[in-house]
Amino acid sequence: SLNEHDGMDEHDNMNEHNSMNEHDSGRDEYRNYEPEENITEDVNDDYEIQKVFNSWDVAMEEIEKYTHRKAATNRYEMALSIFLIVDNHLHSHMVVQALIDDEMMEYHSWIFQNIKNATRNAVPRVIFTDADLAVSAAICDEFPTTKSLHCMFHISQNLFSNLKSCLGDQYNEFIQNFYEMQKSP
Repeated sequence: SLNEHDGMDEHDNMNEHNSMNEHDSGRDEYRNYEPEENITEDVNDDYEIQKVFNSWDVAMEEIEKYTHRKAATNRYEMALSIFLIVDNHLHSHMVVQALIDDEMMEYHSWIFQNIKNATRNAVPRVIFTDADLAVSAAICDEFPTTKSLHCMFHISQNLFSNLKSCLGDQYNEFIQNFYEMQKSP
């Protein structure tokens, strides 16, 4: 039957009520919030964009509590760095996106410097990365007390691409031993 007040049937009304109850009360703060955006960019001598840093003030408040990093590449052939945090409810929040046209250490340091500036020098306890040496070096420089961990998915991709052809038939045995060692206490 239709609810005469809003045109919704009882099933829709119950689903809306249930979905509202599924969200924790902290999420209500974000519903009506209009975040202040923080954009920083660098251009070269030809006025071509080399780096873009984008964040929102509400996200910077979150990143002060929780920090995580994940990276990918986009259709503009610039490296896209996406920073996620995991809160105390184990929910992930995307808090920073940065585009850089080079993945040298100085560019990653630039991203981390912008994060520090936007978060009043918050220092993450742990950062997970894809084991890129330039990122690891930038973490050491900008966040010397942060524990830098490498993602097993990316490590396994690197093992396959760098060792499969060398080890040939022995690769499967190697990878099995590697994972057993990785899981050992």
